[in-house]
Amino acid sequence: MDDASEDPSTTEDDHVEPDQQEKTAVSEGNGRVASQVSDAVQEQDEVSMEELLPYQQGVNIVGDGPTGLTAALYLAKNDIKHVSVFGENETYLHDAYLYNYPGIDAIGGSAFADTVRDQCKAFGATLHTAFVKKVEPMHGGFRITTSDGSHYGSKYLVLAEGDGRKLSESLGLAFEDLDGTRVVKADRYGRTSMERVYAGGWTIRDNRIQAVISAGDGAAIALDILSQEHERKFHDFDVPE
Repeated sequence: MDDASEDPSTTEDDHVEPDQQEKTAVSEGNGRVASQVSDAVQEQDEVSMEELLPYQQGVNIVGDGPTGLTAALYLAKNDIKHVSVFGENETYLHDAYLYNYPGIDAIGGSAFADTVRDQCKAFGATLHTAFVKKVEPMHGGFRITTSDGSHYGSKYLVLAEGDGRKLSESLGLAFEDLDGTRVVKADRYGRTSMERVYAGGWTIRDNRIQAVISAGDGAAIALDILSQEHERKFHDFDVPE
């Protein structure tokens, strides 16, 4: 009667020993944990990509004098996205009256600055009234920190910080002596010792400086960035419609 003593609902194939049941439960639990970890890693990767994006595009410009505003104007006019200028609109230009700017009869420095600021905004540049307290390399680009603790990332960084040069110093840029004045070392296009960091205006010059010279520095910087982005020598030239 041995056959009659077996449970007819259990066969040799589906009989599971207690320790095997425990192993199965652990395996299933590990599978759920692995799935949760995978989901978390994927979510973290997505956040990281979102955080990285600002450092892979755009130009942040420190300084809203002639150099910074001219660079912003040329860049925004030629469809560079995310062009931002940071400054407190307190440059020496506001103390000047321009009789010597080519093509302009005479204009007050503040009126000149307001005109260029309006041009920048018309082409899509963003002007932040903010003091920049820190600049640093970040995620292959650069991060600006303003006095209110806000952060802004960009692929390119332009320093037109006047004769203070503290931010340039903090980045570790190369300096040189220019007739007794320690200035940031840059080539004719404003390229400094750090890739994709530019400097112009008073930051790279001694007291032999004019608004038109600073504006020219800004234009040269913008054309080099545009050349990099378009992978060709870029020339901004318009003709009458």
